[in-house]
Amino acid sequence: METEILPFEMVLKPHQLKTPKIVVLESLEKKVGTCSREHGILIQLVSLKRIENRKISNITGNCMICAHAEFKLLKPKTGHKYRAMIKAMFKEGIFLDYYGARILVPSNFLEGWVFTNDTFKRVGNKKEVLASGDWIDVVITLVQYENKMYQCVGKMK
Repeated sequence: METEILPFEMVLKPHQLKTPKIVVLESLEKKVGTCSREHGILIQLVSLKRIENRKISNITGNCMICAHAEFKLLKPKTGHKYRAMIKAMFKEGIFLDYYGARILVPSNFLEGWVFTNDTFKRVGNKKEVLASGDWIDVVITLVQYENKMYQCVGKMK
């Protein structure tokens, strides 16, 4: 994962100017989990770097600011390896979640595994079983960004 300092335009109302840093931090925390093509998925707010005043409205008294904050980001890329959680399994494959990025491991990428009773079992080793909630290593083979989320295809490592 990488980190990046991102700018966010905000409007503070007059009653919020008593504790502007707290209001800005609360607003930035709400950005965690959001996704854009440009920056990827915002995983964690690391720190608030600075607040710049833009202008104050003569009519409302609202203060327009720009908050610069450092976030941990996830931009899934082909060839990257992640440890992701199994969310669901079907005979067609395994659906994983990695910080909001959806990953499908199609059944044709699961050589040596067979689907029975809502789980994948290793052929020749009935004790090795994959179930929802398990964590597995996956390498991304395809990345798509659509509807404000990343959807990926991967194969087990």
